[in-house]
Amino acid sequence: MFIRDTSPTIQQTITARETNPLKITYTIPIVFSIGTITIFQSNGSSNPGIVRQTINGLNNQNYVTFDNDTVSIDIIESTFNNPDSTYYVMIENNFVSTLSYNEPLPGLYSNIWSFTTLPEEEKEKGSSKIKMFFDGIYGKVRLTKDGTSYFDTLNSNQINKFFNNLTQELADAVAVTSKRIITNYRFVIDTNIESSSKQYLLSIKIDKPQSASDRETKLITKDLDIMIRNMDITVLASGSSSKYLEPIYGYVTIPRWYENSDNICQLILTVIFILILTILCIISIHYDAKIEVKVMQIRREVNERRDVDEDKVEAGSIKIIFFASVFLVTVPYVIKLGYAVYIILNELVSKENSEDSVQLLDEPGEKDDPEDLNDQQDGSQGQQDKAKEKVTIKKWLEDSKDHKIVLVMLISLAGTDVGVLEIFKFNFQFCRYKFNVKLSKKFERKIIIGETIGIIIKNMPDLAFRVYFLSKAIDFSYLSILTPLVSLIKILSLFTNFTKLMKTRNYGS
Repeated sequence: MFIRDTSPTIQQTITARETNPLKITYTIPIVFSIGTITIFQSNGSSNPGIVRQTINGLNNQNYVTFDNDTVSIDIIESTFNNPDSTYYVMIENNFVSTLSYNEPLPGLYSNIWSFTTLPEEEKEKGSSKIKMFFDGIYGKVRLTKDGTSYFDTLNSNQINKFFNNLTQELADAVAVTSKRIITNYRFVIDTNIESSSKQYLLSIKIDKPQSASDRETKLITKDLDIMIRNMDITVLASGSSSKYLEPIYGYVTIPRWYENSDNICQLILTVIFILILTILCIISIHYDAKIEVKVMQIRREVNERRDVDEDKVEAGSIKIIFFASVFLVTVPYVIKLGYAVYIILNELVSKENSEDSVQLLDEPGEKDDPEDLNDQQDGSQGQQDKAKEKVTIKKWLEDSKDHKIVLVMLISLAGTDVGVLEIFKFNFQFCRYKFNVKLSKKFERKIIIGETIGIIIKNMPDLAFRVYFLSKAIDFSYLSILTPLVSLIKILSLFTNFTKLMKTRNYGS
């Protein structure tokens, strides 16, 4: 036996995620040879187990050094990643050879050099259960140029198989079940690299744990990033799909919306704005109700024939009017506001208008538009230049921070009328704000649908409410008649909306 000492020693207990170098001291001076040294995690069976790290002294010189008779191997953080687990080191024959005669030295096999990691500290059950519901993380990996070229040769079924193989290989690499690493099979071109050749970004999600004993998602995320960045010494380098991953890129997480401070600030401002509008509406309605009460008091004084019971009924009617008015103002506003947020978010993530996907669209596809055909026949260069200036709503938001404020204001106004969002259809500049957004046909249809929903939940109940109380009123002003007339005209516009909706649907098809 030519090995005098090892670190860690045989049967030693170490801390999980420990990165202290692995050291082997031989009895004679040595040099590196063609063999490898592999660290396994025991899986309880007779086979070698789960490969955690593989080093070749000649090919992986960034991770291994030797000094006369001692070899030192760098350990990455993902190697000893599981608490309360057994690991062992297997050394191939000819990993090193004698310095004097260059003769290969025998290695170590079976479970001779093994050690274990300490058990994990017990977690608080309450906090871990809560974390289970919010611990899923979306992220992305990038293919190399060769990987992208290979990916382009695949058909749709082969692409799905590539994704399935990749998620399985990543799960095996970090030693978790295949259900923890999943994908939605989406991929886009990475537009942030300065290169003539394209590279794809693939969507990979690390799902939330299914039980309190499962590993935390953030630890899996960290391990996955480390293993991709150190692919040369991990099992990912030999995977049929994982071998095409870009080591420099690693695994990049996509921040949750509430992890972005700008989004939090915008949400707070939106909530404050909505609260102010709601308070103003309530104050206005309450003030009008007070005026009505005073009018009723004057009428009671003038008309002595009205008895006390009738006065109580009238006072109760005013309360009913107040609460009904608050309901008809706030509930439709909240519903339409939510719908406006929904269609904006759909437009932001729409494949038709996403910044990455727009580059993949065929320019001839836009020539099918009848209006575009007329423009081309007219040969108007000015209109063509104007069309070229239009950008996606995502790009429009990235152009200026002020555009985000404008969008929040428009969404807030859309709570009163979803049609406000049609301002994006027009290419114009107001002060320093430029409205040059390219919208999808689905967005235009959703605006029409939103206007229809607004009429159904706001104008129809409002008309019925006002007609009912007009039928009970003794006298009323012209404003009392004008308001239901406006609601009636708005309801009649349903026919116009239906025509526009059919037109856009036929146009889109």
